[in-house]
Amino acid sequence: MKQGVLFSHAKLKLKESSPLYTASAKEIFINIDETIFPQIITHQEWGTSNNKRILSHLKGENIGLIDVGANIGLFTRQMLIASKNITHAYCFEPKTSSFEIATVNLERFTNASLFNYGLAEANKTIDISINLTNSGNISLNKNAILNSTHLSEKVEIRRPDVLKEPFSSIIKNHTSLAYKSDTEGLDETIFSQLGTIFWEKIECAMLEISRIPDKKTDYENMNEIFKSHFSKIFSTKKGAFIEFSEYVAYSNGTDKQFDDILFIK
Repeated sequence: MKQGVLFSHAKLKLKESSPLYTASAKEIFINIDETIFPQIITHQEWGTSNNKRILSHLKGENIGLIDVGANIGLFTRQMLIASKNITHAYCFEPKTSSFEIATVNLERFTNASLFNYGLAEANKTIDISINLTNSGNISLNKNAILNSTHLSEKVEIRRPDVLKEPFSSIIKNHTSLAYKSDTEGLDETIFSQLGTIFWEKIECAMLEISRIPDKKTDYENMNEIFKSHFSKIFSTKKGAFIEFSEYVAYSNGTDKQFDDILFIK
C-alpha cells in the first residue's frame, strides 16, 4: 500500500468484539495522528453512537449508503457490518492518501464503491487544507481547520449530477438511501446540490454542521428541502430533536464547533 502524503499509518488487529471486525477482514489501517488514532487504538470503533442513530431511522431493505468525506472508510465499514439492509455503499474521498487507506480497509467489501474526488457545487480542481494533528480535519474552507498547523493539497471535486455515474446508478439501484456528510464546512452546500430525486429517497441524512466564518449556506433553500422531504431534525450534541430555526441559529455560529445533525424522513 502506498504511504499517505502527510501521515504515517499503522495496521491494527481487531478484536472480535469490535464493530469494525468481520471474519474476512480482521485488520484495519489507520493514520497516525493526535486525534483519531488514539480513539481507534483504545476503543476499536469510530462514531458507533451516531451510526446507531442513523440505523434506527432506516426502514428500507435495499438501502444505498452515500458517504461524503469518507476519510479512511471506517464509517462505511461499520455501517455495512451493522446492517444487511444496506446493500451498497458509495464513498467519496478527495484526499489521495486517505482514499488509498479506505480502499484497503474496504477491499473485502464487494458492496462498496470508492471515488477519489469530493463533492461540491462545481467541477474543478481546488486546494484543500489539512490539519496536521487530525487526519480527518480536512476542508475546502481553511476556516474549518482547528489547528494553525496545516498544509494544502490539490484535489478534484465534482458536482453531483443524476444524469452521470455513479449518481444515476445510485438512484436506479436503490429503493431508499442513507446519507452521511463530513466535509468540515461544505455539508449543507453539497446536500442542497443533490436534487429532488435524491432527497425523495433519503430516509436519514447526517450532516456535520460546522460553525465557521464565511460559510455560504442558503438557509431558505435548506428550509424548502426540509419542509418538502423531511419531518424531523435531531441534534446529536443536544441529544434531542430541534426546530429548523434552532439548526439555523447553531449553523450561523463562528466558534469552529460542530454538531452532527440528522435530517429524518
